[in-house]
Amino acid sequence: MRFKNQQHQQSIPSINLIPMLNVMMSVLAFFILVSMNLTTSPQGVKVDLPGNDKGTEIPIGEPTKNLIITLKFDGSFTINEYEQKIETFEELKIIVQQYLVKQKNEKVLLMADKKVSYKKVMEILSELKVIGKEQVSLAIVVENEE
Repeated sequence: MRFKNQQHQQSIPSINLIPMLNVMMSVLAFFILVSMNLTTSPQGVKVDLPGNDKGTEIPIGEPTKNLIITLKFDGSFTINEYEQKIETFEELKIIVQQYLVKQKNEKVLLMADKKVSYKKVMEILSELKVIGKEQVSLAIVVENEE
C-alpha cells in the first residue's frame, strides 16, 4: 500500500560523455585518414597554378581596336586613355554593350590604377564578363625589370 505523503527518491540526471567522445574521435580519425589519402596518393588533387606564360601583349602607344577601360582611383572610368570620363558604371556597361555589338572580334580590356582595391577591380571585371564572356579580360602593365 502506498501513502500519498511518501516521496519517491529519484536519482540526479547525469550526462555520460564517454560515448560522445568515442564518436568524435572516430569522426576525427576518418577525416585524418581521408585527408592523408588525398594528399599522398600519386594522382592527388590537380591544381593549375598560374605560370609565367605570356598572354596577349599589346605594346603601349601602339594603336589598337580593343576597348581599353581604365579604372581611376576616384571611381571614374576613361576609355582608350581619352579624357572623356565616365562617372557611373551603368554608363560604362552601355558603352561596352554597344562596342561588343559593333566589334564582334575585338576585346574589352580593364586596366586599374594601382591604388584601386583588388576587390573593386574583380567586382567590375565579373560584371563586365556577364556582358561579353570571352571578350572581356584584365589588362596589366608590366614594368621593365632591369
